[in-house]
Amino acid sequence: MTPTPTEALLDDLVVDHVLSAGQIKRRYGLRLNPARIHALGLTPIERVMVTVHGAPASVRAVQFVALESRWARQESWALGHLAGVAEARTLTNNPRALWRSEAGRLDSARPDAIYLMERGMAAVEFDTGSYDNATVRRKLREFGRSYAHVIYAVSGQRRLTYVRRRLAIEWPSADDQKRFTLVHAPWWA
Repeated sequence: MTPTPTEALLDDLVVDHVLSAGQIKRRYGLRLNPARIHALGLTPIERVMVTVHGAPASVRAVQFVALESRWARQESWALGHLAGVAEARTLTNNPRALWRSEAGRLDSARPDAIYLMERGMAAVEFDTGSYDNATVRRKLREFGRSYAHVIYAVSGQRRLTYVRRRLAIEWPSADDQKRFTLVHAPWWA
């Protein structure tokens, strides 16, 4: 039996932890309002934040929801990271049962999420554009060596262009590049 949009939202929040109002409207066709959030037992979270690092025009008020109130205590960047990783999961059509998100923690040596594929584990990384060039190079190199596949999601188009160029330098062979999926993930829209 196909889950209702509300059931799908609640199931996804177990894995994704937080979602933005934009994601909920696009994915499930649901509009959030205080009464609906309360009726679903969700925690509302509102932040003013930069969605694309270094882009002043990307400052916006964002409404998130979470199943657990602990997410309301997270920094804005952590919430954006969680929503970005959730957007990457949706855009790459990966089922939640095989996905483990750890986005929003301060450990740049580990990927933001892991996805179990038939051919092994995939690393998932979300980048708002705040990583310096050395960090991007290191993540592409290390995750490319340690995982069967790498999903690298970004919030901005300029960053996508940069990561695409960097990937061609770090992993020049066509076979290696097939192990990477680059995704533009504007999670707030």
